[in-house]
Amino acid sequence: MPEDTDFDEQGRRGWKARLGAGLAGPALAGAMLFPFLAFGEGQAVAHDHGSGDENVQAQLAEIGITLDLEVLESGAYVDRWIAGDFDAAVALNGGRPDPDGMYGRYFTSTGNLNKVAGYSSPELDKLFAEGKATSDPAARKAIYDKVSLELENNAAWIWMFTSYTYTATNSSVHGFTPMANGSLQYLRTTTVK
Repeated sequence: MPEDTDFDEQGRRGWKARLGAGLAGPALAGAMLFPFLAFGEGQAVAHDHGSGDENVQAQLAEIGITLDLEVLESGAYVDRWIAGDFDAAVALNGGRPDPDGMYGRYFTSTGNLNKVAGYSSPELDKLFAEGKATSDPAARKAIYDKVSLELENNAAWIWMFTSYTYTATNSSVHGFTPMANGSLQYLRTTTVK
């Protein structure tokens, strides 16, 4: 997705203004109740978003959207998530540096997680096929920029927040490379001297 660099007075990215503007008018004439599937406490702690649901809930309340949090035990959550039985959900199941590996599984008609995504189109199928067929970085970027626009223009998903992962080492740690997807694959080659 293209990077959003505008921040509001609380330091949040500009999603609030865009979401509020996009839903303004008749859609928000009164309060809007929005069901939201969330992990139970055990899973929330494991994924470090225990207060994330409540933060999103409080921020959306500022633009007239009330999140109706349905907090489930992790097994029940996963069953509902895999079945696509939700309107909105927190899904912190990681990402991948390559856009095909990350989004192709969700937004192609044959993707193994398409039921979760709830959206595909012939245009996305075509774009993902083109992206897989080329190894030229500039051509792939142009293709996946089109994928991003297709997803944004059709509001397939609304990404409400991105959590941060912090990695700290000191000068005695060698061979460790932090990965954008949170993978710890380089621990096998890491040494401490």
